Amino acid sequence: IWPTGTTRPATPTVRNITAINYRFQGSLTYGISYNWQVVAKNSCLQTAGPVQTFTLRQLPDLIVQNVKTPTFLYANQQLSVSWEVKNEGGGSTNAQSWKDGVYLSLDTVLNTNNDILLGAVNNTSYLPAGQSYVQSASFSLPENMAGSYYVLGATDATRQLLESDEENNYADNGG
Repeated sequence: IWPTGTTRPATPTVRNITAINYRFQGSLTYGISYNWQVVAKNSCLQTAGPVQTFTLRQLPDLIVQNVKTPTFLYANQQLSVSWEVKNEGGGSTNAQSWKDGVYLSLDTVLNTNNDILLGAVNNTSYLPAGQSYVQSASFSLPENMAGSYYVLGATDATRQLLESDEENNYADNGG
């Protein structure tokens, strides 16, 4: 296996396969085209098959933007929040279901160990590259809340999707 447009390696990537099926365990990059070729060998001869080509799909990259909340709320009130999720990657999500979560945080960095999860909302449709959707929900604030918090919207909150960047899946409401 070698990237299309480069020279075929002198040493095979995989050799001495005797099974009819083989699952490649090496590292391949998404969005890249690769060549592969089977060379049949026995003790006397070898016969090279045709060079085949395959391309790994482009990955999605979901981001959250435009998180909107009321300016002031108090403990035990309903928080109405809306946010937009956009796929900035080169490929579709290839999955029709994942969860968007809403968190309260003392800062603008999502930390699921410290931040308070108010709730999650299911997304139930594929998201092609370049497309977006707007989500909204209402959550009850905890009774014992005091102080100022950021509201963070997070998409793919349970990391169900394979993405090109998993670290940009959240945004805040700006305080």
